Amino acid sequence: MSRPTFDLIQHLHRQREFSERTFGPGARTAGVIDHIRKELREIEAAPDDIGEWIDVVLLALDGAWRSGASPEAIAAALLMKQTRNEARTWPDWRTADPTKAIEHDRSGEEPTPSREPVALPTDAGGCVTKRFVIFTTPGEVPEKKGGWLKDEHLIDFLRAMMLHDDWKPGFRASVLELTWDNDLWASSASEYLLMHDDAIGPRRARKAWEAARAEHERIYKTSPTMKLGDEIDSYRKATAIPLPATSLLEHERLFKALRDESWDLRCFDIPTAGGDDFDIGWRVIGHWQAEPCERTVAEVFSDDPVEAVRQAMDALQVGQKGGAE
Repeated sequence: MSRPTFDLIQHLHRQREFSERTFGPGARTAGVIDHIRKELREIEAAPDDIGEWIDVVLLALDGAWRSGASPEAIAAALLMKQTRNEARTWPDWRTADPTKAIEHDRSGEEPTPSREPVALPTDAGGCVTKRFVIFTTPGEVPEKKGGWLKDEHLIDFLRAMMLHDDWKPGFRASVLELTWDNDLWASSASEYLLMHDDAIGPRRARKAWEAARAEHERIYKTSPTMKLGDEIDSYRKATAIPLPATSLLEHERLFKALRDESWDLRCFDIPTAGGDDFDIGWRVIGHWQAEPCERTVAEVFSDDPVEAVRQAMDALQVGQKGGAE
């Protein structure tokens, strides 16, 4: 039996869509922290319950995207933080108090600067000390590239990367920038390069792409397959995850039914066993002139609006057949 794969970035897109729809947009920092505190108390009461630990994980991810970070940035930051922790020096856990946090050895770290850092030649803010690129492909181990001090070296790498046309659907390249005070900035490679090209202007960007294409041809003895000026769009199309044609047709059919029947699609709360949290269900509501004017056509007790519309369509077909008989 093959081991099931889990795509963190795909999950983060799904979680964000659900959370924003259910709990609203915005940072909600105080609310997320309050919920985490509540879940921590539940962990103290039931430390062997994995569900309580997962509640904290989901809340932390919720707070991360609400801070403004993209799913790609969150995944890249997670990888980089783990890598950083593995590189640190830790005391022997056998000698540590099991009821206290184990802190890493900070004796070799430089103290936090008390003055403004010296600006790097290519960094107007003067606070980025290193730049990395993380490659992630579904089902494969992430790869870390670089460790560049200067922004132009990172830009050269990104241009060379996007001139290739053999990237798999779902591949993502994320740019990580480590600052002097150990903050981590993250963005997608295509967004980073677009911002850079916009900053330098179209004429300089075109010359930079011409130089990158010439270098590609020199190394690989063949010209890039995409047209000049289409490099970033071509990369995005190559790495996009296409929806199956059957899925597109199915969703088109469902939306057409909602429109033709003037149905409403509404979510509703389902109390959980503990009574202090809720799951999500979906109803399809039809409209009639006679009372009751609003009636439930279909209802599912799971977070699956597509299935609710499918059941409504099935109910409609059954009703039409009954009327014909």
